[in-house]
Amino acid sequence: HPLGPQVAPLTSSELPALAPPDPEHDRYCLAWAETNGSKTGKVPGSRLTNRVDGPYTTTFDVVLARGVHTAADLLAHRVRLAGGLGEPADRILFAPAGAGQSAARARLTVIHTDPVAQVRYFTAPRVHDGTIQGVGRAVDGTGEVDVVMWNDSGTVPTMIVGSTGGGKSGATNILTTAALSTGVLNLLYADPKGNSSTALAARARIAVIGKTNVLALPRLIGAILDARARIAAQAGADLIFPSRDVPGWMFLHDEYSFVAHDPTTAALWTETVNTVRALGVWVVGCNQSQGQAAWGGDHARSAFASQVIAFRTNSKSSSDLVPGLVFDPNELPLDDARPRRPIPGMAVHAHLDAPVRWDWLPSDADATRMTATGRPAPELTVSTAFDRYFTQPDLHPLDTAAITTVLGPAINGRWQIGGPAATHHLNHNTSTAAAAVGRGDTGARGVLPPGPVVRRAPWGSRSTTAGPAATSSLPPVQTEVLALIQGGTTTTADLVAAATASKAAVHDALDTLIRSRRIARVARGRYQPTTVAAPAAPAEPGSTS
Repeated sequence: HPLGPQVAPLTSSELPALAPPDPEHDRYCLAWAETNGSKTGKVPGSRLTNRVDGPYTTTFDVVLARGVHTAADLLAHRVRLAGGLGEPADRILFAPAGAGQSAARARLTVIHTDPVAQVRYFTAPRVHDGTIQGVGRAVDGTGEVDVVMWNDSGTVPTMIVGSTGGGKSGATNILTTAALSTGVLNLLYADPKGNSSTALAARARIAVIGKTNVLALPRLIGAILDARARIAAQAGADLIFPSRDVPGWMFLHDEYSFVAHDPTTAALWTETVNTVRALGVWVVGCNQSQGQAAWGGDHARSAFASQVIAFRTNSKSSSDLVPGLVFDPNELPLDDARPRRPIPGMAVHAHLDAPVRWDWLPSDADATRMTATGRPAPELTVSTAFDRYFTQPDLHPLDTAAITTVLGPAINGRWQIGGPAATHHLNHNTSTAAAAVGRGDTGARGVLPPGPVVRRAPWGSRSTTAGPAATSSLPPVQTEVLALIQGGTTTTADLVAAATASKAAVHDALDTLIRSRRIARVARGRYQPTTVAAPAAPAEPGSTS
């Protein structure tokens, strides 16, 4: 090339983009035809076509034999089909074809470069118009993933499932931080396990800790929902959204399987989840499993399943149990350590084709271990995130009245039932005021009655008595059973029929009350109250039958 004045500079030539290989020479197409599409393959007669290469993935259209297979067959045999292509199972994704395309077509994605291999820390909540934005990244490189708290149709009940260690608790902490950062939601936290999150228990507007207390929760929930319905009626609105003027609620129920066996509790939460969409209440239920038994039945599980986030499960629960899960959470990847454990933060979201890796919000213990091993301390931990972003507004007056009617006045602006720092307690005894809440009866100008008119000890009242005869220190089921016996209900069958608790809980309460000498067994299956401690007697065989 000549050099000198007025000589045009040399320019580089532009090479055309490489065309995708012809299907007859494409290694994926050949491997598919030889294994998966052969007579002995899982989808005989199928083939790959229309290859598209991207920065992270290579995609194909899968053409299936008409009337023989659909995309569901690809999803069911994803691991074996990945083996046929010679690829790791977690690098192969299948999804139904786009809208308007034949049911005999599907889409195959091969991930050749992992866009989420590195952990990304959660540094600040991003919330816009009821949507929590950018909680994680899709493994196929399609970008960030959001979680919806409410949309134009109201709040969106949300199910979070996953086995221990998969990232379920971390995701819940991120969602709670983001939700309460809006300044328009208060938190009601129910923890039947009793030790799931001390940070949430100490900060929630209402915290209900322990299995017995959570089983006694239905009346409080009923009172709050009745108040919410009256707020909507006063506003003349069929649908209310959380706002500065009308703050809403986040109902977070941890470890739901601990109470799912109780029919009263399961019925309450099923009805609640199906009705709160219009009342400005966002319900989030957490569980170890997708199975029906873990939710108290299919109706209860489907109520929570408007939005599903599933981390790895230990059991082969199958994505078919929950509509919208394209990828089975049992097949999410494991790390290479021994023993092999779920990769924290890997989850499947309903109606998304690819798994998602959630951002990481380390616990305080995680941060301590990181510092001890020479790694940089994270910008946020669970406690610092809660302290920085929890902005719970003042309650609506009707909410306050409903809660006070059931539990009594707040202490330091909150109510905690159970746990080391408990301020209130629940019991199963009823009051006319609590009954009025359930019926929707109100005082003047639609305000809830300011205080209970007591027939028995008011449900949820704090104890003001002490001594062996006081029942306020008893768990709710024992309190209820003792009150029934004192009121004249003395046989096992009548007690089971009259109590709000389950049959097994009533039997357990009877045995405990006998051991504590609060009641005596006068005949088989018949009891009477006692105020004088009697010498302990050996329990009869089949003591409560």
